Amino acid sequence: MTRSNERNEHATRSVERAVSFARACVLLIAIGAIGCTAKPRSDMRSKMPVAIEDDGPMPAGLCGFEPYLGVPCDERDPPKVALLLRATKPAPALLAKAKTLGLAEGYPFALDGHELPTITERRGITIVAGLFRSQAHAKTWLSTRATIARETELAALASVEEYERRKTPADGDYTKFLATRHVVVEVVEDTPAWDDATVERLFNADNHNREKTAAALAKVAPACRVSAGTLHVSNMEEVYKMGREYAPVTCGRARSWIAWTATRLEAVVTRTKNGPILHQVVEVSCDTPTIASRPFGARTPALLAFGACPG
Repeated sequence: MTRSNERNEHATRSVERAVSFARACVLLIAIGAIGCTAKPRSDMRSKMPVAIEDDGPMPAGLCGFEPYLGVPCDERDPPKVALLLRATKPAPALLAKAKTLGLAEGYPFALDGHELPTITERRGITIVAGLFRSQAHAKTWLSTRATIARETELAALASVEEYERRKTPADGDYTKFLATRHVVVEVVEDTPAWDDATVERLFNADNHNREKTAAALAKVAPACRVSAGTLHVSNMEEVYKMGREYAPVTCGRARSWIAWTATRLEAVVTRTKNGPILHQVVEVSCDTPTIASRPFGARTPALLAFGACPG
């Protein structure tokens, strides 16, 4: 097996493990098992900036649905209701418009219908303006925000079990399934993008590591530059092809790659007393994530909180 095939197979297995791990946890918790969740080091939670509790929307991300975001989400229950922009124009224009509405910090963000766990699955890109504990929570928040209310609609969300079922192929064929599950890559900062051949060559090199790849790419002319706020549609197979180091975008019509941390992939934004913080899964080992946390909207070095492999 070539190194490229090994890495592609590893990416597929990483998605399979995430799904099977979450499903196993549901079962083990139901029968009262102990030690179901991967055990992060005690300093993982202590390093996370503390989220404030207020009457506003929940953190901006799939808390409760995505197990790898459990620590930055403070193990919250999943939201029950999503506030969505009415689809009156193309998604990029909707995203730009939503940013002018005075939404809670961290909002809006974009998800594909395959990613957003509404009770009735949607098609295409959806702009999320808020996530709430209940219909009453959402309506109370909207009651003093008439402009936002006019531009949005509420959608009930499915259960965690239903969300996980949708992420699992009925016939067990993950290769076909992952290639057909759409993912939105939302870019959060202006960033260079490199051509597919160059990134794949460096990523599959025998001496590959993150630092060497980044250093090598810094010496290569980018294929283009990608602007903050742009949206690119990919699929679950391709998104994990570069192991959460690089994310797929397009330069013209050509597949290109940007730094994973220049996107909102596998991320949640929490509100803190010092401003919004973006927490992002940047690596997974032994079903335990490494989370990078940084001020939302700022290009600053991230604080890494490493989990420990269960021993």
